[in-house]
Amino acid sequence: MRSRYKQALEIRKAARANSIPTMPKAWITSLRFTLLRRTSRVRSRFSNRHWRSEERRLGEQHPDYAQSLDKLASLYVAQADFARAEPLSNRHWRSEERLGEQHPSYATSLDNLAQLYQAQADYARAEPLLKQALEIRKAALGEQHPSYVQSLNNLAMLYQYQADYARAEPLLKQALEIRRAARVNSIPIMPQSE
Repeated sequence: MRSRYKQALEIRKAARANSIPTMPKAWITSLRFTLLRRTSRVRSRFSNRHWRSEERRLGEQHPDYAQSLDKLASLYVAQADFARAEPLSNRHWRSEERLGEQHPSYATSLDNLAQLYQAQADYARAEPLLKQALEIRKAALGEQHPSYVQSLNNLAMLYQYQADYARAEPLLKQALEIRRAARVNSIPIMPQSE
């Protein structure tokens, strides 16, 4: 009896080690913003002075510059300073646009801009961006990719914030089925002991 318990624990540990993380993005984002608010070092690192020096040093076309814009915009969203966040998010989005409108990084910039609009409860502006990001990831990465699943969740959360549960439920079910299939395929087969 005891050996079967140990075997079950080993199987569970192996399944967890190979599984896709299940922590909701909204919770992760909330935690990230909370940590950003509390960390003065992050505030100074991604201050206006920092991204302006990045602009001079790297140029507006460099990916690290675009990332600095995105991080500074995220900091302003966390502080509910949307007037300062929106122009930075738009600049980040435009800089990622140069990679092509079918590039996964472009989809990420659309997601980030949509999150800004969601934080302002501007759901009408967020929805088309999330739908476009979902379609880009589906075409570029496929329906089994974790980023596609995250896009499903992002769109579902938008509908959930609007209390449109009928539109959120099928997206969440689809994401669950993809994750479930990924877990089944990643669990190692353990030999049976007798």
